[in-house]
This record gives sequence, structure tokens and C-alpha cells, in this order.
Amino acid sequence: MAYSLSKSERYAEVISALLLIALIGGTIFSYVRMPEMIPTGLNEMGAPDHYENRYILLMFPLLGVILFLSISFINFFLIKYRDNTIEGRQPQHAGIVWLLRMAKLVIMSGLAISVMEIVRAVYLDNSFVSDSVFVCEGILAAFVFLFVLMHVIDRLRSPQMR
Repeated sequence: MAYSLSKSERYAEVISALLLIALIGGTIFSYVRMPEMIPTGLNEMGAPDHYENRYILLMFPLLGVILFLSISFINFFLIKYRDNTIEGRQPQHAGIVWLLRMAKLVIMSGLAISVMEIVRAVYLDNSFVSDSVFVCEGILAAFVFLFVLMHVIDRLRSPQMR
């Protein structure tokens, strides 16, 4: 019997995949518009104090793809054996599958926010771009936090957890 994802599991997978696509697209879009040297660190006053070559920006989508595929691969094998349990009981690794799915969502959003922070540091002089990126970061962080919180509460309420 093949296992099908629940509605919330599908949402988490789709949102993670969309965040990865946005990470890749946003990085490429930003990369071509960046100067050769980009700020990667800020001092106490908020001014850039450390610079790297813009190639460092390509690390984020590469890391995102590696982590996304790794976690998906692990989940695939854990889900594959999910049905091999005693009738009416949830397998021991079901919590790990759920936790990995939420971790993938948080990792993808964290990498996207990291790229946005670099874009914001590059455009500190342009307050509109800087403020817009800051608002987008806040919205993304709030959305992911609420999504994960909603799933934690839902999971604690489920009769299988009692």
C-alpha cells in the first residue's frame, strides 16, 4: 500500500519547494545586479565592515539544494516503511518524518532570509530597497513561524500523540 501525504504534509512540502525555487531565482536575480565585492558583515553601527566576492552568494542556493534533496531522501525512506506497523499505532519514526519536514521548511526560509540580508546590506544607501527587503524578511519569518506553530499545536492535539 502506497502512503499518501496528508493535506498539511503536502502544504509543507510545496512551501519548502517554493522557497527553494525563490531562493535560487532570487539569488540569480540579485547576483547579476551585485557589485564584484559585496558586504558580508556589519559593525556595531550597522555599516559594512567585511567584504567578499559576490560568488559567495551562490553558496546559499547550492546549500539549499543539497539540504532539500538530503532531507527529502531521508523522509522518502522513512515514509516508505511507515505502513509496516501494528494496526492503529503510529510508527516510532513518524515524529522524525514530521520534524524533518518542518526543519526543511525552516532551513529553506533561513537561507532565503540570508540572501535577503546580503541584498539589504548591498543597498543600504537605497532606503526603499533596504526597507522593502526588511519587510519581506519579516513577513517570511512570521509566516514560517506561524505555519510551524500551527502544526506543532495540531500535532499535540492529535489523538495519536496521547
